[in-house]
Amino acid sequence: LEGDHPHLEALYDGSILYVDGVLERFFARLAAMGVADDTTVIITSDHGEEFLDHGKIVHEQIYPEGVVVPLIVVHPDLDHPIRVSTPVQSIDLTPTVYDLAGVEQPEGLPGDSLRPYFENPATRLSGAAYAEVVFPQTQKMLLLERDGELLQLVLSEQLPEPDGTWVPRTVDCDTDEERLEMRMIAFKQARTLEVAVNGEPRPPFEVPNRWTSFTLELPRRKGGNRVTFAAPECDATENTNVDTRCLAIKVDGVPIRRYELFNLTLDPRAQNDRYRAEMDLKNELHKLLRRYRWEPIAPSSQRDLDSKTRETLEALGYL
Repeated sequence: LEGDHPHLEALYDGSILYVDGVLERFFARLAAMGVADDTTVIITSDHGEEFLDHGKIVHEQIYPEGVVVPLIVVHPDLDHPIRVSTPVQSIDLTPTVYDLAGVEQPEGLPGDSLRPYFENPATRLSGAAYAEVVFPQTQKMLLLERDGELLQLVLSEQLPEPDGTWVPRTVDCDTDEERLEMRMIAFKQARTLEVAVNGEPRPPFEVPNRWTSFTLELPRRKGGNRVTFAAPECDATENTNVDTRCLAIKVDGVPIRRYELFNLTLDPRAQNDRYRAEMDLKNELHKLLRRYRWEPIAPSSQRDLDSKTRETLEALGYL
């Protein structure tokens, strides 16, 4: 797949060029109809795409290539281009549309109208953006503008199960502990699990196919330690066919959690993790990240899908 990604990226660039041509025809049609000066057009995307920027293809993670997307607003009151550098969120779009249309928005609607930016690009609303994914791992992200710099904190966690957490081919664990005590089990056959602490190799764990206790001593270090577990030679268990997560080893007793901190102004592709170099900043952003809680604003509804909706969802790959 690594050898194919330049071709895939070229195809993606081609799709962007296609959309550009569609938009050109769309705006020309608005002008021909005589409504271009009375129409608001908002152009954005639900996500970007990954091309091994952070080890994966498609859009499973929340690094800049996946979450930093264009937001272009064409509005009759805007007679000259305005560029806003402050982060905003997709949940801001609906309040913005209500505001521009002069329609009262429903009570409790999340997000902020972006209309104040039209009058003053230096306006500051929240100045922050939040995103999350929940599979194959949980990732939560805070994007924050501060003192003219765009900062990103990413918290990644493997999804735990009642009896432990799967170890994929490589996984990092950030911990403040000076000793890790854990249980592990290998499936299908005994396996070797490579271990490193802060990038330095340690003796590997030979994990049998029964629950076995392991202990890992860690140095006392400001900011804690990063433990890396790797099972590069493993294959999937028999009943999973092909699974790129490599479900072959489980660990119990250690939360698989990793922090990353990026200065996207200096490092727009998020390649230089500043987590250990700027622990105070990481802790401050983590406190802000913890304020975000998932709370449903309405009860979920269960209803049968009509045939047209089902056909559309199947075409999109959701069913």
